[in-house]
Formats: sequence, structure tokens, C-alpha cells
Amino acid sequence: MVNFYEVRDFGQNINALFEFLKTQFKPLFMALLRGAGIFLLISALAGSYYQNVVIQAGGKPYGLSDGYFLSNGVFLIAVVMFIVSSVVSSMAVYSITLHYIKAYIRNPKDIDIEAVVSDSRQSWGTMFGITILFSLIVGIGIVFCIAPGIYLAVALSLAYPIAILEDGRSVGEAFSRSRKLIQNNWWSSFGYFFVVSIIFGMISSILSVPTAIFSIVTMIRDASDLMKMLNAIAYGLQIAASALLGAGIIVGVAVLYGSLRESVESVNLAAQIDSIGRTSGISLDKKDDEDEDY
Repeated sequence: MVNFYEVRDFGQNINALFEFLKTQFKPLFMALLRGAGIFLLISALAGSYYQNVVIQAGGKPYGLSDGYFLSNGVFLIAVVMFIVSSVVSSMAVYSITLHYIKAYIRNPKDIDIEAVVSDSRQSWGTMFGITILFSLIVGIGIVFCIAPGIYLAVALSLAYPIAILEDGRSVGEAFSRSRKLIQNNWWSSFGYFFVVSIIFGMISSILSVPTAIFSIVTMIRDASDLMKMLNAIAYGLQIAASALLGAGIIVGVAVLYGSLRESVESVNLAAQIDSIGRTSGISLDKKDDEDEDY
């Protein structure tokens, strides 16, 4: 069992991340499949169609010179569907993963998948708002100078778990809370995110190898229709897998959030003291009752 609210060092956070994914992969995957499966499927199909059209056009993804892509209404619809479904699926994956973690923290042995999916749908707007605002703030920071953008990206990174795990937090409050928790732990947080990004980036690269091979073979040779179809399927599966990898990354963010919050605010310690106090109060009441009866 992973205790999210526990002070951990760099290596312990990495271990907690993969311990959670190892023990909770199947139920979390089922929750993601139920809540975000349709959007991942649409994104994969639209991406597959895009890849197939590009290959048939000789590997020219834009083709503005002959106006082929601009005049192909089906292609334009596929691109729009791909963009919209990718954004929605990302919001769904983030929200479902964090609500699953929230249920896990409450009771790791009894997680209601249907309740997780249902509750997550109410948070899509918050996830979208955080993503838009996060992108704007970090983007502006990068435009002026790369360093401020990197600093802001790390400082505001905990907004996602804060918005879900701390009930009632607005988008603005989530950003403010994130900056407060990261304030004295920026460098360690940066190192943690850097390593997590490398790990999941390597996994994503490995998953993209079949697609890259299919694409190269299909473009340099007069590929058969079967080869083109297999390439499109591989591309679609890669898109779906990349979206699911986002769940792993957001778990990593939540692990760091729990560790920093316990370090700064001693959430778990306060809960244990409160629990002891309640237990002691109950025992004392019983004893008083017994004395009165006597």
C-alpha cells in the first residue's frame, strides 16, 4: 500500500510512483477504459486516418502547394476530431486518475470504479481550465526567457492534484497552493520531474518504434494496402498508449504533492492525532458511564 501523505526523498518518491502503478494498474486501467475509452478510440481512429492520408500523399503532411488537404473535407473533419478528442481524452485521463487516487487514499481496499468515473466527469472543466491557464502562463514565461517558463512550469505543476484532492479548490487557489508547496522545494521537485519525464519519455519512444518502422517502410517502398493499414493501426495504438502514459505522469505529480504537503503541513500526522483524540474520547465516555452505573 502506498501512503501518499508521507515525507519521502527523491528515490522514495520514484519507488512510490511505480509501486502504485504496479499494484493498481488493472483497476486504474479499467477506470480509464470506462471513462475515457470512447475518446481515446476516436482520437486513435482520427489519427490513423490522418496517417493513412499523409502516406498516400507521399509523406507531405500539409500539402498546401496542391491544395489537396484543404480541399479534402473528410481530412479536415478528421483533423478537427483528432484535436478535440485528444484534448477531451487528456482531461478525462487526468481527472479519472486523480479521482481514483482520491478514492484510494480514503479506502485502498474498496474502490468503486463507477463512482470514480462519475465523479471525474464533474472535474473536466477544472482540468481544462488548469491546462489552458498553465499553458498560457508557462508559454508567456518561455517567450520572455526560457528560464522563467521552466520555473513556472515546476512551481504550478501541483495544481492538478490540489484541485481534485483538496475539495472545493478553484483554479486560482490550486495555482496559489502549488506555488506555496513548491516554494522551498523547487530544485528537488525539478529533479524529480526531470527524471520522471525521462522515464516516461523512454517508454513512449519504445512504443513508437513499430510506428516509425512501418512509416519508413511504407514511404520508401511501394507499400501494399495491407502495409498502409497496419501502419495506420500502429499509429492509432501509439496515440492511445501515449494518452494512457499521461495517467502515469499525473500519478507521479500526485505522489510529489502528497510528500510535499505532508512535509509542509503534516496532514497525515494531524489526522493520526485527531484519530487518537476521538478514540480516547470514546473510551473516556464509556468509563464515565460505567462509573455512573456503579
